[in-house]
Amino acid sequence: MTSYKADLQQILELVEEAEATGKRVDEHLAAVDREVASLDVHWHGNAKAQHEAKHQAWMKAAREMREALTELKTNVNHAHQVYSDNIAHNVGMWP
Repeated sequence: MTSYKADLQQILELVEEAEATGKRVDEHLAAVDREVASLDVHWHGNAKAQHEAKHQAWMKAAREMREALTELKTNVNHAHQVYSDNIAHNVGMWP
């Protein structure tokens, strides 16, 4: 019979790490936006339009990454709850 072990503490640590990474991503996105906004006064014409288009594409990709981190956190929290519930159920079956 194949066995496996779910390390609940490690699962919780993964959630915390995902949350911390998400916060760092948000901070970096805000810093990049501020920096790009400060460049706006120096760029004109096609260069400005091209830069804005690339920046928007980059920001979209960064938002998608942040959404994926949020989804990961949700899934890991769910896995932790399922494992915890199963442990409680299994322990309850044996006096």
